[in-house]
Amino acid sequence: YFLYFSIYFYFFLNYYSFLINKKTRRSWLQLHTQKKRFSADYNLTIGISIIIIPLGLLTGFLRLRTNIKLEFFHILAFIGIFLTIGLVEEVIFRGIIQNLLDKVFKSHLPSLLITSVLFGMTHWNNAEPGFTLHYIFLASIAGIFYGTAYKRSGSLFPAIFVHTLVDTLWLILFI
Repeated sequence: YFLYFSIYFYFFLNYYSFLINKKTRRSWLQLHTQKKRFSADYNLTIGISIIIIPLGLLTGFLRLRTNIKLEFFHILAFIGIFLTIGLVEEVIFRGIIQNLLDKVFKSHLPSLLITSVLFGMTHWNNAEPGFTLHYIFLASIAGIFYGTAYKRSGSLFPAIFVHTLVDTLWLILFI
């Protein structure tokens, strides 16, 4: 049911954004797959990894798996995470909240920071006991990267893709 809801929600918001942005005929939910954007996705994933993984390991929040192996399940997990987590969260946080705050503040930085902290705070329930603040902090940092990807590209696709990739790598590499 959640998958059906996610797909319905995505199409509803895309239609709604089209109505809002009639003048430009450009939706902020457009999904572009240009080579430049994939390069940006790769760079952002590396950037997130360079910052978040050492912080997570130092605080004990992240623990590497001892037996890392890729399985067919991980491909299915990537698709599931894309549709139910990356897509939904990025539409809400970058597509709606950050976009609206950009208009309120007339500046990208305050809206990026507020949206990222809100994003981090909504992840409090994912943390193991004793690591709630760590999780919120690391999710907020990831939110800064996702918001930057959205703003630089003008499309949600890089944010959705990087978010999905980060969550899938988390599943594969860490306990």
